[in-house]
Amino acid sequence: MDWQEWYKWGQENSGFKKGDKVRVLGRVKSSERGWDNGWISPEMDLMIGKICEITQIGMGNTGISLDGSRLRFPFFVLELVEKAKESTALLPEIMELVEKGNFGCSRQSVIDLVAKIFEKINKKS
Repeated sequence: MDWQEWYKWGQENSGFKKGDKVRVLGRVKSSERGWDNGWISPEMDLMIGKICEITQIGMGNTGISLDGSRLRFPFFVLELVEKAKESTALLPEIMELVEKGNFGCSRQSVIDLVAKIFEKINKKS
């Protein structure tokens, strides 16, 4: 297995999900261990030690996007701090569908319904 394959396998099996809170542990070299991206200083250096929420898992070997940064970090410099609640982890995807969809009723009605569903789910957990 080459580094590109290792990175793809590692990111897919890291267990990280959108909404998880992670800590950036340290600096790496650009394209290290199959990561298909570059470390950009000082912006990425300023994220070291910070706890951030995962906003997107990149396709292939591009890395993981975190709130507070426009850049993608390799999975192997991230440490899980807190798993996303399953009930709220899907909210961005649902809201995206609401924005795009035609449900035969007002957009606000769909948003209100989704909010009620999540409220009930959160009360059970």
